[in-house]
Amino acid sequence: MIKNKTDYFAKLKKISNILLFFNKKLRHKVRNYLNTKIIEITKTELTEKYPNDYLIFSRNGVGDIFFTASLIKEFKKTHPGKVIYITEKPKLENYIKTFKSIDEVIVNKNLDILQSEAPFQSQIRKGHLNFLYFPYRGKKKNYVFADSYANLLGVALDAQRELPLISPENIINAETEIKKLNIEPSKTIILIPEAVMFDHNKVKPKTWKKLADELKNKGYDVVFNSSNRAYKKYKTTFLPVMDFIALAKQVKHIVSFRSGICDVLAGVGIYNLTAVYPENLDVIWTNKFLFDELLNKYHEKTKDDEFENIFHIYSLNSNFKVNNISEIILDGNEKHLIQEVLHSIKIDKPSEYAYN
Repeated sequence: MIKNKTDYFAKLKKISNILLFFNKKLRHKVRNYLNTKIIEITKTELTEKYPNDYLIFSRNGVGDIFFTASLIKEFKKTHPGKVIYITEKPKLENYIKTFKSIDEVIVNKNLDILQSEAPFQSQIRKGHLNFLYFPYRGKKKNYVFADSYANLLGVALDAQRELPLISPENIINAETEIKKLNIEPSKTIILIPEAVMFDHNKVKPKTWKKLADELKNKGYDVVFNSSNRAYKKYKTTFLPVMDFIALAKQVKHIVSFRSGICDVLAGVGIYNLTAVYPENLDVIWTNKFLFDELLNKYHEKTKDDEFENIFHIYSLNSNFKVNNISEIILDGNEKHLIQEVLHSIKIDKPSEYAYN
C-alpha cells in the first residue's frame, strides 16, 4: 500500500496542531480538513488494493472485536471471499489473527480518527471499507447488545461463534507469568478495576484495595490486571489479550468492572466471573450523544421498554444466554459491594477490619 500521501497529511496535521495551538477555531478547521483528506486517501488506497475483498473496520475495543470477528466464519457462508480486518492499533493485531476465518489483518494508524465517529452502515459490500460499529441495529429484531453485530453482518442472531484460538505460545506465556507472580492459580483472584464502556471511577482504587486486602486476609493470591500505580504494592499483570485469557482459564475467580474483556472472557466460556456495573448503566463514549441519536433514529423497537432496559442490552448473561455469571449493580455502598463480591466467589462475609 502506498503510504506517502497519508503520512504527509498526518505529519501536516501534527505540525498544524503545534503552529495553531493558540488559535483554537482555525486549528479545528484545519484539523477537520486534514482528517477528511486522510480518510479519503486511506479509503482509496485500501479499496484499490482489495477491490474484491471484504474490508472490515470495527471499534477497537477487545469486546467489539470479539463480537465482530467471531462471526466472520458464519458471514462467509453467505458471503464467499476474503475478509480483511483493519485495525489502527498494532497491539490488537495478534489478537485479531487468532480468529482463523479472517484472512488478513492490516494495521493502519491513520484510521484512528474514525474511532470518534459513528458512521451508519446497513450492509457489507466488497471493495468498500465497511464500518461494523454499534449502535446501528437496523430494522431487524434485536434482543441484546451482541445481536447488533449479527445484524450488521447479516447472520442469524443465534449464529455460532468462532472462538479465538489459544496457542501453545499463549499457554507458555501464561505459565511464565504465573511463576513470575509466584501465585497458585487455584487460589488466585484476578481484579480488573478499569473499563472503557462504563465509568469505572464509580469504584475508587481504595475500594478495590480493601477488597484485595480482604481476599488476601482469607488466604487468596490477588492479582490486579492493571498498570495503574495505585495498585503498585500488589501483584499486577497486564498481558496481551490471549496470554491473559490463557491465564484467566486457570484461576479461581475474576472480578471485573464491566468492560470489553468481560465479553471476551464470557465468550470463551470463562464463567467464574463477577462483573460490576455502575448504578445508572450509562456508557461513557465520547460520542454518547451520537449513540442516543442513532439508536433512536435507526432502531425499530421490539418492545416498549427496550431503550430503557440498557442493562439487558449489556448484560453478560443476556448476551451469551447463560445464567452463571455474577452481575452486581453498584448502589453506592462500599461495604455492600465487597459483601456481594465475596458472596459471588462463595467466600464468607468480610471482616470488620476492612472498613476501619
